[in-house]
Amino acid sequence: MAEIKEKLANPKNRDRENPQLAEDVKLRITVAADAEAGRRSLDHYLRAFTTHLGTDSLIAQLLAMQDDTVPALAERLGAIRQPTAIVWGERDPFLDVGVGERLRDAIPGATLEVIPDARHFTPEDAPERVAAAIGGLLER
Repeated sequence: MAEIKEKLANPKNRDRENPQLAEDVKLRITVAADAEAGRRSLDHYLRAFTTHLGTDSLIAQLLAMQDDTVPALAERLGAIRQPTAIVWGERDPFLDVGVGERLRDAIPGATLEVIPDARHFTPEDAPERVAAAIGGLLER
């Protein structure tokens, strides 16, 4: 993901019509997925991004993560008053567990369930554990 972030940091690569960037993103996501099980669920999620509009949407989403105003949103997390459960795959190749820990620490009363052997698509990898975390949230 660091390579993609570097490419997105370059203003000339922020053009949504950049087919090489789209291919790089698709390749990086595919490589990060587990072989067989990951391929099946990844195909399901990525299907929407295979069209022209889908690729535009994916690039727009990735560019939004590079927006300088996003870090300022962290200041607003302390205002969340709803019960919050954060469910994280321990082996997420895109986002480190430390991000989930920072979210938990920033949101009053939030819990963090780190699921071993789960990756970025945690509901696909560990549906029972995700359901249990949601059930615990509903009981609060």
